[in-house]
Amino acid sequence: MPSFSLSPAELAYHHASLSLTPPIRPDARGPREFRPMIAETDILPAVHGSARVCFADASEAVVGVKAEVERTRAQPAIVCEEPRKWKNNNTIDQDPDQDLDDEDTTSAHKSPADDYISLTINSSRDDDPLPSILTSLLLHPLLASTGRRLHINTRFHWHLHLDLVLIGPSSSSPPIPAAAIPLLSTAIHLALRATRLPALVSEADDDPLFSDDWAEATWLYPPHSRALGPPVVVLLAVAGRGRGRDGNVLVDPGWEEIAVAEGLVVVVVIASPAAASAASDEDGGVGVRVLGGSDIGSAGEGDGGGDVRRRDDWD
Repeated sequence: MPSFSLSPAELAYHHASLSLTPPIRPDARGPREFRPMIAETDILPAVHGSARVCFADASEAVVGVKAEVERTRAQPAIVCEEPRKWKNNNTIDQDPDQDLDDEDTTSAHKSPADDYISLTINSSRDDDPLPSILTSLLLHPLLASTGRRLHINTRFHWHLHLDLVLIGPSSSSPPIPAAAIPLLSTAIHLALRATRLPALVSEADDDPLFSDDWAEATWLYPPHSRALGPPVVVLLAVAGRGRGRDGNVLVDPGWEEIAVAEGLVVVVVIASPAAASAASDEDGGVGVRVLGGSDIGSAGEGDGGGDVRRRDDWD
């Protein structure tokens, strides 16, 4: 994801190569082949979970997960007639000790995911759409798969703070390019897989009290569990479209491919136990389920950046 531009000759060469059947990719990968990566977990101290992912183009992402106990926010009765319900079908009762006059009126329109998970990227600007897009794509599936695990009791819950550091050529030239989406998504996935929370030792309805023994900590996503795991965002590029051709769909495109792509699509997938059973019966693969996706435009300028465009109608 370098910050320099491709020349017109390079753009024409890459476009012609990717328009062939089968396409010839700059790094000799197949159309459905992902970029090689190096990944490791549990690399940061004083966090509940962490991960580091490196791609061959010198781009790198480091994610740290910190968990904080927060009081469950009640829905003000003056704004909404019906109590709010979460993904786990538990109704959040209003805390009688809470002063509704001090409640922010905008919180009534706030997503439940914002109460449980927050995302921060170090190199993003205030007008950079990538954090909002990642939040829209990941937080609701994360809440669906972790809502019960983050629930402590009727009055308290865990709030996960995800801090991302993007290292590489793209981090010095914001906005963050679209090619960084798979990198950040994979790092978030691995960090959540490595996250452990202190074991609860208090009674169900008491103020939470946790064990000091880290060996008793519980996994946010147990390693051998068949429950839904954290989602992953896959980036797809369409190249060579036109003159009666549908074009070639390239999985996990590099920055050169994004520079000449006619379109970019993000797809959110999650491991599915039912799909995994069907896949194992057929070819021994890992089953996944598509949760949604959206078109995020194309690079269009030939700079390899492929800046993500803000969309408000995510599926």
